[in-house]
Order: sequence, then structure tokens, then C-alpha cells
Amino acid sequence: MCTNAHRQFNYDFLNATIRPMISHIRVFWLIGVLCILTAIPTHAGLGYARVPITRGSNVPSIPTSYEGLVRAPEFPTDLDWINTASPLRIGDLKGKFVLLDFWTYCCINCMHVLPDLKRLEAKYPNELVVIGVHSAKFSNEKDSSAIQNAVRRYQIDHPVVNDRSFQVWSSYGVKAWPTTVLINPNGYIISQDSGEKVFDPIDKALAAAIPYFADKGQLNGQVKRKTMATVTASALSFPGKISADPSRHRLIVSDTNHHRILIMDPTGRVLSVIGSGRRGYEDGSFTTASFAHPQGTVVVGTKIYVADTENHAIRVIDITKKTVTTLAGTGEQARTFNVPGSGTTVALNSPWDIAFVKGALYVAMAGSHQIWVINTDTQSARPYAGSGREGLQDGPLTVAMLAQPSGLATDGKDIFVADSEVSGIRKVGISDVPFVETIIGHGLFDFGDKDGAVSAAQLQHALGLSMTKTALYVADSYNHKIKQITLEKGQIKTIAGTGKSGLADGKSTHALFNEPGGLCVLDGLIYVADTNNHAIRRLNQTKGTVESITVKIPASAPARSIDGVTVLRLPLQVISDGPVHLTFGFSLPKGLHLNTAAPNAIQLGGTSPSIMADATAIAANWPSIRTSPPHYMLIDDTQPVFGEWEFEITLYTCTDDKGTCNLSRLIVNIPYQVTATGSRTAKVTIPIN
Repeated sequence: MCTNAHRQFNYDFLNATIRPMISHIRVFWLIGVLCILTAIPTHAGLGYARVPITRGSNVPSIPTSYEGLVRAPEFPTDLDWINTASPLRIGDLKGKFVLLDFWTYCCINCMHVLPDLKRLEAKYPNELVVIGVHSAKFSNEKDSSAIQNAVRRYQIDHPVVNDRSFQVWSSYGVKAWPTTVLINPNGYIISQDSGEKVFDPIDKALAAAIPYFADKGQLNGQVKRKTMATVTASALSFPGKISADPSRHRLIVSDTNHHRILIMDPTGRVLSVIGSGRRGYEDGSFTTASFAHPQGTVVVGTKIYVADTENHAIRVIDITKKTVTTLAGTGEQARTFNVPGSGTTVALNSPWDIAFVKGALYVAMAGSHQIWVINTDTQSARPYAGSGREGLQDGPLTVAMLAQPSGLATDGKDIFVADSEVSGIRKVGISDVPFVETIIGHGLFDFGDKDGAVSAAQLQHALGLSMTKTALYVADSYNHKIKQITLEKGQIKTIAGTGKSGLADGKSTHALFNEPGGLCVLDGLIYVADTNNHAIRRLNQTKGTVESITVKIPASAPARSIDGVTVLRLPLQVISDGPVHLTFGFSLPKGLHLNTAAPNAIQLGGTSPSIMADATAIAANWPSIRTSPPHYMLIDDTQPVFGEWEFEITLYTCTDDKGTCNLSRLIVNIPYQVTATGSRTAKVTIPIN
């Protein structure tokens, strides 16, 4: 896992970058190592105290241990920051505990730490400030816009600094992802550790240390207001995977950050929305069941199997019965390795993709760096390939090493694996003498963008695979390309994408993608889940073109939710060009009324750039929402022929009998079309539950 295998990176980085920059490096390096080992605070950029609070240990009983031995190094002033209005300094956070989380967004172990960080922030909102230090493994991850997309995708709401040159990493002596560093209210390091399961040790440390500093009057209880990276509501949100159902001529889309699965036709018309849109782990009907960031899917007869990644489960969609059930998984991440089981009692670890071969399901278990096999009749699940250690090593199934497998494809005889952390393509045999072998890949820190013979080819964190009789197609995610492998010839070539991130249709050689995560082939056309573009793209190899598909969600689709914010899509409005008088009305359940004294609000969020340009001026002229609905708002702007208004609405409703009030937060999307005979007025009614 990242904690073990990625330790080597610290030394690779020193060899490649730091050492050539310093004269007499051997002497300085030995001094630095000596300082680290003896915990001598020689300089802000050298050494740190190995603290008494470590994983599995008790909280220190001696209060002076909370004072720390080494002052936390300050952040360099030239770094980019996300989720904060201005750069942060350790010195400006005096009076707060600061928890640094060293991570890189490709790393599955780093993803596993994020829920613990949210729990800690919620438990200690006045005492603790969490800061993510993003020290990238892959070159694509050094880009601040790519990190911002990851922050949005993982729904991180604490500040994140882009440590692209490993300045912060080096100054704290970090050696592995993920690593957490706890700093006391006076700016001294009191703990540092690597690995997952950070909640318990940090919780114990804070529970004991907070009273100690409070008694000394050294805590600052002022709440720091957050500035979070926003996510604009759209039909799709970071779609991770897409698969084909050839017998029904359908596409199955994992609408990952909307926590749902979509069944649609090749034109983009959505036929079924599966999941309430609210993150959860409930079985039930299509409208009541819930998922948590689902990824890969596979169709078997009338069932769709789903890798429900953050529920650590395999779910089953019955197309005929219109139900969702659980095949395997407890709903929580496995904390031990290589423990088989069955049904809802077996613990899984971040299943990322899924394939059906010879009557069994094979699962890319990204969190344990393995391929698992599940019997769909008995629901028994067990490790199939991979020792559980992260790396690139071929050999017999239990000896071979994989590295965060994230995509699967099959020719019916073997399984092909997008082994993301080694930027590789591996083959796992299902024959009488099963074996793991490497098609593309060289090691954990070997990546690039090189076509040609597969023996010398390079990818960068490839996540998706799809297979036909003649070729294997690859979503080369961090190179923003689609590639084709001809196995018989042992060759790989780019068939779409330039290597730069963006969104552009047209000739495949000029088309732009942004970290595509999955792809499939249907009727000779390649469909791509273009994750960071929130889009489905269609690649026609014969014509050499790429086009974006407009995903059309039916108006009857259930409301979805983004972190407690309900998202509604209302029917199309046909309007004329120019000023439009928009009337809002609210449909309230019986017994509820709008609290006109509360700070109700309607704010333009807009997906139309022309509206966004005048949002501030328009908002200033909108009347207060402190009166009863309906509310009238004038949008004075030239609209595109097709577009969508987006509003963020906050309403306080109260019961008539007891006066109990509820807060409703909504994002409302209103699609519109401009015609010569359209209306100058538009009326919408928003249901409030």
C-alpha cells in the first residue's frame, strides 16, 4: 500500500532532485539523517521529533509531552492554496491544533484517511484545523487545477496546499503517503505517523491535550470560516465508469458523485435512474436504494453488478424487478487482509471495477491491491490474485504483486487489469495454470506517455479498460488520452487526445479529455466516462472524431443530494431572447409555512456563462425573500439558444402547531430554450419536502 511501497519515493526524490542541487551533499545528507534520528531541531527544514503518540499506543501521561520538541516548519510563501481565500501560515494558527495530512490524490490509502479527517473536524470544530499537504506522485497531479478537481471529487472541505516540489514534505521529513503530523497550539510538533486509521490516535491525543492547553489559556476558540471549492450542479458529476449492455443496446453509467447508476441509450437519453442520489447503503427500489461513489459495473442477463466503492460492497441491480440488493460487503472497509467470507459478512476494501468470467465475478479490489472472485450463487468471496503487497511482480497468483487495480476487461479466457499505481496493464490467468504477467509497466515510480512496443511503452495512472476481439482499449487517465493495444502485434498507440487536459470535440487527434476514468465499446463506437469534464464522450475510430453526448435526465427522476443539499431539475422553459420575468413559487406540505423572519435566500449559481457574468449586478436588484412566495426576479441578459439556470435556495419552514422550523437547502436547475415565439415570463414551482 502507499504507506509501505511509497516509502521508496522519498529516496528516489532525493536522488533525482535534491542531491544534485547541493554541494558536498554527502556531508550535509549525513548530518540531516543524524538530526532526524536523534530528533535534534537543527533547522526548520531538517529533522523532527519522533513523538510519544504513535499508532496503537496510549496517550502520553506526562503533560510536558504535549509541548513538543521541534517547532513546525513554516509553509513556503510561493505555494498555491485551495479551499482558502488566502495562503495559511502555521504562525497565524496559534491557539489551534493543526493536523497536516500529507497525501496524493491517486493514492487509495490517502482516500481512506479522508473520512477520519472529517470526523475529527466535526468533533473538534473550535480546536482543530486540518490542512491537506498535496505532494504529488504523478506529474499530472502537480497541476493545481487537477488537485482542485480532486478536492471537489473527494468532497474535501479543509484547506489544501500544492506542495508540488516537495518543499513541505522534505521540511517535515515525510517518507510515505499518507502521513499525518499533529502540531500543538504553540506551533510545535507533538505527533507524526504514517498509514490509515488516524481517527483513534489523534482523537485520544486531542482529548487529553486540549484540557492541558485550555488550563494554560493557550487555546483560541474562534471558529475559522471555510472557503470551499464549489461544484456546479450538472447532469453528471465525476462519472467514473461506463459499461455496455449490447443485448439491449444500452449504456450503464456510474454517475459517481451523484451516488447513482444511469441506464441510457447511445443518444444520451436516460431510461432509468437507479439510486436516490443520496449517499448511503440502503437496498430497495430504484428510487429508495442508495450508493456511495459507485464505480465499475457489469451486465449479466437481467442483472447489473456494481462495485459500490465507498460502501466497500458489491451491489446487484435487478432490471426486471427494479430493485437493488447487496451481494457482498459489510458496508465498511476491511481492516485485515486475505480474509474470505460470504454475503454481507465478508469485508471488502474499495472495489473499483468488476468483470464476469466463466460464471464468476472478478473484482478489482483497489484497497488491498488484489483481484477477488465472488460466486454469485453462494455469495462466497475470496482473494484470487495478488499477495496484498503493493508493487509490480509477476508470478503465481498468491505470489504476484499488484498496485491498486482499478479497471478490468476480459476476452472470456483471461482478465486484463489497469494496474493504476504502476501505470501498467497486467494479465491475470483463469486457466488451469493461472499466472500474473505484465503487458505494460515497469515499477511504482515509472510512468510517462510512450507508444510503440508494449515492452517499452509507458502510461500514466491508467484507470479504465475495454476489450474487443481485436484490441484492448485503455483510458490513460493522467495522460488524458485513449489508447489502443493490439495484443497480437504487441503494440500500443494513441487514438484520441493530445496529452493536455481540457474539453474539446472534433478530430480525435485534437480532442481534449480530462482524466477519463472508464470506457466501453458498443456497436463499434467507443464511449468514454470523461470524469473531470462530467461528460460522456463518443469516439468514432472510422471517422476519427470525438463528440460529447448530451445526457438527458427525465424530469421524473428523483431528487438527488450533494452533502445534504437537495438537487432538483425542473421542466424545460421556452422563452424569448432578452429580459425574462421569472416567477418562483414553493409547494409546501400541509402544516408547513415559510418563516418570513428567517434568513431565506435565493442565489444565482448559473451554468450559463452569460448569466454568470452579470450575477452580481442582478442579485443586487432581486427583492428580499422575507415575504411569502411567489417571488419575482428579472434576468436581463441575452440567453444562448439552449441553456440552464441554476439557483441555490435556502428556506426555513415551520409547522403551524408547534412552530418547529426546518432548514431546506436546494440547488435548482431550470433548463430553457430560446425561440422566436417564446415567452417573456417563466413560472416555476419548487416542491419543498
